[in-house]
Amino acid sequence: MMVLLNDTFLKLTTVLGDSKASDTKSDWPKFLGHLKKFRSWHLAIMAQLSIPPWQELYDVTTNNIVASTTNSVLNGKLYAKLLVSLEGQALQAMVSRKHL
Repeated sequence: MMVLLNDTFLKLTTVLGDSKASDTKSDWPKFLGHLKKFRSWHLAIMAQLSIPPWQELYDVTTNNIVASTTNSVLNGKLYAKLLVSLEGQALQAMVSRKHL
């Protein structure tokens, strides 16, 4: 459990420590856990993935995320960005899962 928390903390600090110049111009949308708002949040995240520096994670032919990638640095940054974009009930549900 401590290794998981340490790994998550390292990923979060990587994202928070990155300069704004290397990130997209807008902040990623926040998701509080309301099911009716999930679709719009999901579409906004997908739009973010289609522009630099996230393009490697997006498949333009299918308009969806790639099935897998070997870029562990980018994978870690994505995981951290998604965790940072969660708030409230959605964040609590994520951090309470033992396997994540």
